[in-house]
Amino acid sequence: MPLPRVYEGCNYLRQRVILATLSGCPLKIKNIRVSEDNPGLQEFEASFIRLIDKLTNGSRIEVNSTGTSLTYYPGLITGGQVSHECSLERGIGYYLEAIACLAPFSKAPFKVTLQGITNGTGDSSVDAIKECMLPLFKHFIITEKLELEIKERGAPPNGGGRVIFSCPIVRHLRAASLLTVGRIKRVRGLSYALRMNPGMANRLVDGARSVLGEFLKDVYIVTDHRKGASSGKSPGFGVNLIATTTEDVRYTSEDCSKPP
Repeated sequence: MPLPRVYEGCNYLRQRVILATLSGCPLKIKNIRVSEDNPGLQEFEASFIRLIDKLTNGSRIEVNSTGTSLTYYPGLITGGQVSHECSLERGIGYYLEAIACLAPFSKAPFKVTLQGITNGTGDSSVDAIKECMLPLFKHFIITEKLELEIKERGAPPNGGGRVIFSCPIVRHLRAASLLTVGRIKRVRGLSYALRMNPGMANRLVDGARSVLGEFLKDVYIVTDHRKGASSGKSPGFGVNLIATTTEDVRYTSEDCSKPP
């Protein structure tokens, strides 16, 4: 087995772990937050490492007693049906962005259930990933059975959301040429309200339409008001907008309420 590639610091931890898994090259990250008051791996990073361990077979992960050094010997990407409770320090999008890169190269089709915060500040929401990131896959792979189901929504700080990410096995990748952006032709969006008055979602729709209507006529925003178990464990509201161009390029913008 080759010697691990050595890096320092906590920057790009997800990218380094994902690339090490795809290439089969061992990885060592040292001096993780050694100069901070709370040194070592944070809970959301440890949760991400545990998820990678569930999705692979034969991986070996070594963390020192202080958490400031991580050594990772990657195994085979097995995929299959996996359930994972994400850390509430980050949104589900933090984990989805990473595992979506591994899914096409798995030994078995991915069917991953993630629980936690679906819509929050700091990370891409599950709506942005569903409407912008996954459609990008069609330029490289066949998108049959590639889907993200939002079963329950969860806002910070207590989460309670649940999504199911499914991806088939990909035998070949297609070359893609994405050089032309095009002009925006339509805007679609979703406004949600969790454990609060549904009028809040309608107010967000009216506010977005009043601004976008000055530039574009084709604007359509739906509302998603949830209550009970499907609304998670914390109140919250927000809006996600997706602009599509004539060349099928997508831009996304979103915002949500701050935790109480």
